[in-house]
Amino acid sequence: AGWGSATQSHTHHNPSPYRADDPLCHSPPNSINDHEQRDRALYALKHVTGADSFKSVEQHRLVLSAMEPVDIIGILPTGAGKTIAYLLPTSSSLNPEKKVTIVAVPYLPIRDGIIRQYHHLPGLSIAELSEHTTIADCPSVLVTTFDKILYNPQSPCCRLIGHLSARGRLARIVIDEAHTLATQQRWRTTLQVAGDMRLFGCPVTLVSATISKN
Repeated sequence: AGWGSATQSHTHHNPSPYRADDPLCHSPPNSINDHEQRDRALYALKHVTGADSFKSVEQHRLVLSAMEPVDIIGILPTGAGKTIAYLLPTSSSLNPEKKVTIVAVPYLPIRDGIIRQYHHLPGLSIAELSEHTTIADCPSVLVTTFDKILYNPQSPCCRLIGHLSARGRLARIVIDEAHTLATQQRWRTTLQVAGDMRLFGCPVTLVSATISKN
């Protein structure tokens, strides 16, 4: 409820490799069907990961959607490249203004895994969002856990997000493993606060491998 212009990104369980110039692919709709944006996304993929192609049309569509100021529900199976899809638009070539994306995950191992796996990639700047993070030292991606921002809207982390928003530096809030919102012990409160993330005035992305497409 409350989602305005949500863009859904679905995939099959065995997505086929995809190149931006593949004439057989179905073009994404509306502004996403912009060849310049498609070329920029492919360039960023090559620069950051070294890959020449996206894993699937759906992964590419998720990247292109995240380059636009729209809310997104991204549903791709495990291993289909959800994480790099929402990180790629934060890279230096696609984010010259160095706006900050907040990534919230349910568990510490997921947070630490994202930071460990992706912080060294060229063009990406990733760190933990903690009570000690300041405006001055914000990288392009701050990763935190649900308890830091969803259980306590008055927390130092939420205040920092508010300051970023007020300064026009907040790009997007990503809630990874979004299906776990409904399985938290305080799930009613968690879902309410997750919805309130849109009050920061930036697009919100929900990503999961197990949200029902219905």
